[in-house]
Amino acid sequence: MSELERQDFVLIELAKKAAKVGAAGTGAALRCGSGKIYTGVAIAGMYGACAEIIALGTAKASGETDFECMAAVGGEQTEQIRPPCGNCRQLLLAHAPRLEVILHIAGSGAKRFGLRELLPHSS
Repeated sequence: MSELERQDFVLIELAKKAAKVGAAGTGAALRCGSGKIYTGVAIAGMYGACAEIIALGTAKASGETDFECMAAVGGEQTEQIRPPCGNCRQLLLAHAPRLEVILHIAGSGAKRFGLRELLPHSS
């Protein structure tokens, strides 16, 4: 766990912006080692994809291979930082094992966590 940096707040704001245009109300922003940021929106439906995976897929399709940090935002007013679901955690760990994810911790505020902290004892 680590404190947020200025560039992390940019991710949160871009995720909020994406959430507002997405029909499912969740947006994600992914910062890559190149400095580029890719966004995604959740696709609602029985087999819909989460915003985090859409952002990762877009980055990979653009040739990115180094993934630094991700934020997802959604909820009633599209302002809440949201943790990745279990499926997203597993996919992100498989495709971006060094990625850090921004989470909101009650009483402590927003912090960055490594995927292995979110999936302890994973291989």
